[in-house]
Amino acid sequence: MSAFSYGAKNQIRQNIAALFERVRAVSKTPLTHEQFSSLFIPAEHRGMYREMAQLASGWSHNSTSVKWGSVTLKFAMNNWDAKRALPIPRDVALQHDAPAELVSDITSWAANGGDVSGDYGRVMALFDYLNDNLTKGQIRFVWPSILTVLGVTDIMSETLKDLQEIRVPSKPPELPRGLLAICRKTAGAVATASLIPADVEPFKEGEGYIEVANGQKYTEEGLGEFHGLS
Repeated sequence: MSAFSYGAKNQIRQNIAALFERVRAVSKTPLTHEQFSSLFIPAEHRGMYREMAQLASGWSHNSTSVKWGSVTLKFAMNNWDAKRALPIPRDVALQHDAPAELVSDITSWAANGGDVSGDYGRVMALFDYLNDNLTKGQIRFVWPSILTVLGVTDIMSETLKDLQEIRVPSKPPELPRGLLAICRKTAGAVATASLIPADVEPFKEGEGYIEVANGQKYTEEGLGEFHGLS
């Protein structure tokens, strides 16, 4: 039997989705046309691509997805300040002369907070598991972040109050190997989102941006397979 009622479960899932949208609004990282060119266009063709962009018509935005380590990244460019978005090469591949510092910065960003879709897909999958397998008191004990999730909207205020008053269980529940680490990992994601106002001003895209592609599949010890949010 589920810890929370069907209606409460759905509202909690909506609260998690709302936290995802807050972080998603500010999580992209800037990308200039020149940076895209240095990453994916052969050096001998970069000038030609700039000329093609200025001569072409019919698009204001170009994007492509690239496998980057364990995740897929979306690289997008916009028409901006009289500069047109560059055409996308037929075969997109990281160039041998791509700036090492830029490559390192993108890798570090993706690994340290850039993968918002995966982070909150993990939160959602964890909640679903805990709701299906533990009691409310046990959930509060192993995943105190549930209190923050409940507090996202006033709709859950009574449920939040009830959960705050539940006594800590005398015996900790047994969890699959790795799940306690996921409880700790997701706590950071929930705490980060709770610090962002619901009406936060979205990231200004400018010339372009990079984001981790939404809805990718992940496999982690304790949770098994889950998908990122989108």
